Amino acid sequence: MPIVSFRNTSLQYGNQLTIRVCYIEVTENKTTAIVGKSGSGKSNLLQPIIGLERPTPGEVQVFGQRLNYQAIQTVRLRCDFMVQGSGLFPAACGHLSCFVLNPTLSLMDEPFGALDSITHSEIHQEIVQLQKLQPRTNLLVTHDAGYFSLLTC
Repeated sequence: MPIVSFRNTSLQYGNQLTIRVCYIEVTENKTTAIVGKSGSGKSNLLQPIIGLERPTPGEVQVFGQRLNYQAIQTVRLRCDFMVQGSGLFPAACGHLSCFVLNPTLSLMDEPFGALDSITHSEIHQEIVQLQKLQPRTNLLVTHDAGYFSLLTC
């Protein structure tokens, strides 16, 4: 059973369509990446999962059930959301908190973009080790296809 799935989902702001998804499935205890160029709407995909946006048409399922926005808190309590720039304050805490709290699902929105290469490398190694010790489900959006391939090794 997938942890997250999108089926025929669109997101729009006013009359502006930001993203259209035919089908995406996020597998349990794996790292799944949405890779695309800057400004392509990747970050918008994470928002419906925790109720920050509602898709107009389509269906989002989380933990095997259609998302109920009236009871979104039950989903949020099982997720961690690392947003862009979380590495700035303080670097290690913003990124590793998701692994210490042991959420069912970690949503990562370009979490390493603001880090220097040394800190980025250190945190990367920690995440890879933690994933080996205690696998978890991660959904990562990034424009860096090279980094994603390192994370899944």
